[in-house]
Amino acid sequence: MKISYNGEFICLSFESPIRTARVHTIKIPIDRCGIKRNKSGNPLPDQVGWHQLLSILKAQRSAKSDEDRKIGTKAAPVQYDLERIKKALTRRKAKPEMTLEDLGL
Repeated sequence: MKISYNGEFICLSFESPIRTARVHTIKIPIDRCGIKRNKSGNPLPDQVGWHQLLSILKAQRSAKSDEDRKIGTKAAPVQYDLERIKKALTRRKAKPEMTLEDLGL
């Protein structure tokens, strides 16, 4: 499966196990992919992963050169970057000053 963003749609492309068959693509309109935010303007905890995915896809699309697409950039984060995001989310959920809205309740 390949995930890409073309400016209007998030495209999910599935290759057939039969080499002669064509690729099937599902297009999700970007206007249907809104991020829900709290009063502070931050994505809700259950939306942060979606927010990160959209950020990566948009960075890949806007990358002008191979240099901008190298591993470790916004367009191609490494596992370490993704683990830092996960750790930040875990810490964020544990803070006592969070509201029920921040937790999506």
